[in-house]
Parts: sequence; C-alpha cells; structure tokens
Amino acid sequence: MENAGAKAAPALAFLLTVSNTLRAHLTGIGVGLAMVAIVVCALARAGLLTGPLQRAALDGPARTTASAVIYGAFAQSLGSMLAAGAPMGDALRLAIRTAPWREARDRLDPVLASVRQGETLSLALEQVEGFPSAIARLAAVGEATGALGPMLARSGAFEEAAALRRIEALSKLLGPVLIVALGLIIGALMAAMLSGVTNLGDAALGG
Repeated sequence: MENAGAKAAPALAFLLTVSNTLRAHLTGIGVGLAMVAIVVCALARAGLLTGPLQRAALDGPARTTASAVIYGAFAQSLGSMLAAGAPMGDALRLAIRTAPWREARDRLDPVLASVRQGETLSLALEQVEGFPSAIARLAAVGEATGALGPMLARSGAFEEAAALRRIEALSKLLGPVLIVALGLIIGALMAAMLSGVTNLGDAALGG
C-alpha cells in the first residue's frame, strides 16, 4: 500500500501500530506482567489484599449481592442460636465470629457493644454500614412479636437466596455477552484488514 501511494485506513493503521508496538516491546511487556503477578501474589500471601478486596465488595457496585450473602449467613447463624434459647450476648458474639469476612466482623463488632448497653438489636443492625435493611426490619418485627430468632433466620435465608439468584442470572447472561463482545472484536479486526485490501485496490486502480 505504501509503495502504491495508498494511505491506510484509520482502523488498519491502529491495528498495525498496536501490532508493531507489541512486537517491539514483547519482552518488556512480558517481564512487566510477570513482575506484577509476583507482586500481587506476594501481597495476597501476606494478607494485604484481603481487606481492600472485601471493602470493595461490600461498598462497590456488587455491594447489594455481597452484603446479602455475608450478612444473610450471619443473620441465619444468630437466628438459629437465639431460637435454640442461647443468650443474646453469647449468640451475638459467636455469630459475629462465624462471619466469613474480617471486614464484616469489624463492622458487626459495635453491634455487640450497643446491645450490651441496652440498645435493641434491630436498631444496632441498622447502624451497620451496608447491612441489608430487610433483615433489620424483620428483626424489629421479631422483637415486637417475641419471635426474633425465627425472624432473623428467615430473613437471612431470604436475602441469601435472593443474592444467589442474582448471581445465577448474571452467570447465565455473562456467556452470551462474552460471545457478542468476542464477535465484535473479531469483526473489527476483519473490517480493518478488509479496509486495507480495499485501499490497496483503489490505489492500484488509481495508478
């Protein structure tokens, strides 16, 4: 095309630029990626990524689903112990300890102190950042009706089941989305290549 005096289409020019850059700096890019992977693995083994990742899950775009799963399990554990007749303080302390994420345990710790100071459980749960409001509301209903344990267990199971349904629906949608995205990428690459062929033909005809 250059010998024929043709000018590459923008899509083809971009494709060639990326290709040449990768070929010229392939070793450096590979070393950089390897170093990044090593640093990430070292941080993960040291536990320095756990806190930020858990905060991102509980406060980020997926906070509704993550909170429902984590706090739903906590509510089920607490509700089961209360329904079995365990004292509130002991049941709450054990339920907090069984929370799978440290970030969630840190956010739930003030609940135990508030309850010991005479505050109702439902009000203390409402003050937990990111805690599902439906669980707190049903906890208030359970306190008013004397069925706090069953209400907590039921609300936790409901929130957890709803979160799992959202995850399942997202996983079913992710496959077609990836297929469409891959098709668009391949189509863009083919269009860039065909534009080069077209420009070459125009240059030949013009010559």
